[in-house]
Amino acid sequence: MLGHDGFAHQSHSLMWWRDAARVAAVLVPLVLLIQQVPAAAPQMGMYILRGPEEGVLSTGAVVEQALGPLVYVVVAVLAWHDHRWIAASLAWAWTIWLGADVIIPSSHTWRLSELLPLGLLLLPYVTGAVLLTGTAHLRRGVQLVGQRRMLVWFAVLLGATTTIRLWPATGVALLLLWEFVPLGLTAIVCGMAARSPLGRRSIVLLAPVFLPVVLMPVLFVAMWSWWAESSTTGLTQAIVVVCAALAVFGITVYLAGGRRSCRTSSEMT
Repeated sequence: MLGHDGFAHQSHSLMWWRDAARVAAVLVPLVLLIQQVPAAAPQMGMYILRGPEEGVLSTGAVVEQALGPLVYVVVAVLAWHDHRWIAASLAWAWTIWLGADVIIPSSHTWRLSELLPLGLLLLPYVTGAVLLTGTAHLRRGVQLVGQRRMLVWFAVLLGATTTIRLWPATGVALLLLWEFVPLGLTAIVCGMAARSPLGRRSIVLLAPVFLPVVLMPVLFVAMWSWWAESSTTGLTQAIVVVCAALAVFGITVYLAGGRRSCRTSSEMT
């Protein structure tokens, strides 16, 4: 049987998990915006500069690209103001529409090499919709992290990833930027969050959301190299990128923990 200390520990741990779910739920729309806006920015920029081009860039395609970010801006605003059910309903509606838009037009038989990217594409949206549906008192998630801090980090990540998408580099240099920068920034943010019990639990809950977002280009290169070209070059590159991200994460955890220890010691003296 559990003693008083055991029950207290269980209760405290459950409280941390509930708060972590609130933090994850209000961060999900921001993570998805970081994925959507950079992908839509090049086409929207071309449309603004050149207008519609037959067979290349249509008004409908641009509107569709812009609709996703707009939906999740609304979802973020609703979630941050504790309108949980409206935010969750809108998130589910977009997830279902996105899945149907990918699956229904295809008449061929799906292979494993195609199902895996599709699953990774939908996983962040399904996870976000589930978190928004099952989490109450979302405003507390904003209060726990701090609205200003969330917006600052969101602006940094969004600005960096959008700039990379618009970068004039080509070939391997561009591909490396697309892979390393979002993954490296995500590793830094997670490393800083991992210094607290709330942050560690939030990372676990957000893993299905941000891992597909930042690893999609890496996995695409690895799978294309393996299945289409029968080469291990892409797989080796993917392993190197992931190991580098883990190293950045570990270094950030170490440095953040060291600063925290120094700050605690100075406060005690």
